[in-house]
Amino acid sequence: MDLHQGKVKQIVGSSLSTNLANLITNFISDQSAALGAVKTFPNGLQVGEGISLKNAQYWIEQGAPNIIVTSCLFNKDGQFDLSKLQKLVRFNRER
Repeated sequence: MDLHQGKVKQIVGSSLSTNLANLITNFISDQSAALGAVKTFPNGLQVGEGISLKNAQYWIEQGAPNIIVTSCLFNKDGQFDLSKLQKLVRFNRER
């Protein structure tokens, strides 16, 4: 499950780019229902897109067994930032 522009979507990963016009989706919910979906099916739905160091813990606490992190692991120059990944791993070990 991805969160994109406030909607629950299933995005085809290979279509992700800086050009949103090229984004391909398999499914788009007509409701903004990510939290409801995670709570309805605890430990059954991974959450991705829009995940950051600030909200990762929240989604795990709400019932997502896993979170999918991508862009939040890179710095402003587009380089991978290992320290951000280490923070997420520490949180996971603490739960």
